Amino acid sequence: MSERNIKQLVLEQLRNTKIPKSDRKNISTSKDARGFALGTVLVRGIWVPRQSKNNAKYPKLYELLTELIALYKPNFKYSTIQVNYGFACKKHCDKNNVGPSYTISLGDFDGGELEVDDREYVTTYVSKNRFIKFNGNNEHWVLPFEGERYSIVYFTHTFNGRNKKIYM
Repeated sequence: MSERNIKQLVLEQLRNTKIPKSDRKNISTSKDARGFALGTVLVRGIWVPRQSKNNAKYPKLYELLTELIALYKPNFKYSTIQVNYGFACKKHCDKNNVGPSYTISLGDFDGGELEVDDREYVTTYVSKNRFIKFNGNNEHWVLPFEGERYSIVYFTHTFNGRNKKIYM
């Protein structure tokens, strides 16, 4: 399947998925922010890595997102896929990430560029319909946008603070 076709299938699947309100208040600029994680996640409270319950809840989306990154970057190792809808994240660092992250934004929107401060320069990336590689340990944020915007972020989580990597 071509990357263009799978992007369209992913967008259709996202539109048909009831994305829950996000509990990531530390990065959300909106009360209506929505999002969830797929893959391996860190379970809060007990702080151990587990397969996300969303893998079984959204199996078709999970499969399509896995296929999408495999078409673009077949050798990229990651543990987690974050799916977001409808918010421009505020400036933050992903303290528990190791290695690069890849993100893509889909939907009918204007604006919503990703900005990354690598401590030397602030770089603005247009992620609409294309993958962007960035370091989530650097401060980053999303500029305001208008319309329907889904963002997908593939990354490797550092579990238990021990740099233990769990790849998909």
